Amino acid sequence: MQAIWNLEINWILAIQTSLVSLAGIMKSITFLGSEEFFILVMPVLYWCVDTGAGFRIGVILLLSGHINGILKMIFHSPRPFWVSQEIKALSTETSFGLPSGHSMNTASIWGLAAYLFKKRWFAILSGCVIFLVGFSRLVLGMHFIRDVITGWFFGLLLLVIYIKLDQPITLWISGKKLSSQIWLVIIATAIIIISGYLPIFLAQSAQIPAQWMINAVSSNPEAIPEPYEISGLFTTAGVLLGFGIGAAWLSKRGGLVKAGTARNQLLRYVIGVAGIAIFWYGLGAVLPRGEEILPLVLRLFRYSLVGLWISAGAPIIFRKLNLSAL
Repeated sequence: MQAIWNLEINWILAIQTSLVSLAGIMKSITFLGSEEFFILVMPVLYWCVDTGAGFRIGVILLLSGHINGILKMIFHSPRPFWVSQEIKALSTETSFGLPSGHSMNTASIWGLAAYLFKKRWFAILSGCVIFLVGFSRLVLGMHFIRDVITGWFFGLLLLVIYIKLDQPITLWISGKKLSSQIWLVIIATAIIIISGYLPIFLAQSAQIPAQWMINAVSSNPEAIPEPYEISGLFTTAGVLLGFGIGAAWLSKRGGLVKAGTARNQLLRYVIGVAGIAIFWYGLGAVLPRGEEILPLVLRLFRYSLVGLWISAGAPIIFRKLNLSAL
């Protein structure tokens, strides 16, 4: 394996040497595959364009992020700047490298968006974004080439499975009472936590080579490897819990009516994002952080509020302000 890493290190060095002047642009491109980007853009679809499309993209975002975390624990693979101090870490990542989360997210989410909107120009745009985000991870020194390719593979695999199962599962769930739907969301949340924590627990017995730590800190002092953190797991579970319960409640009351005018669409988004900022950043600034039980429970609570606000809280405010009718 070391021989393969060394070979790819040379490739990454060649890419970085040639394109280091484009690092700023690459950071902007890589943002298009980040969870922060999707959690800010997905509500635009849900609130202002198409509730169903926004919901589906939100679900595949959560699935992609969760499955990627499990796969990283299974493969237990380093990032290039962990292996060689010659690689410049132009971004900050602390998890294992294989598969690339940005590549997997863009392949599944942008791929689903292209499938749902069925516009040729958007499909071409999505394909370009998928490629460029993956390539940006190489320029920034965050991934080996195989990490990116594997991310694309699993992202597209998830996309195909999701498209195949979406309609039958949606019909099955929509036929159930609200109380049953809520219980299904709670059970799914528990499955997310258990399935995510188990591989982390099992992988903790494998020690990270000391040289990986030394190389990583040398490349970027802020990128200390912390691949066994479980706080991200509670982020995913919390958003799923709140988003799922809110969407179930909203669907039983006719769903979210489209905003109509450009003014209403803009007001919806501004009000909605302000709410996200309060729950996401505001509570995050005052609640304790860490890997202990209390901070993790509070993290689950905070992100549940974020998900609930997106799916139901903001639509209630829209109704109160006459920006829509439920």
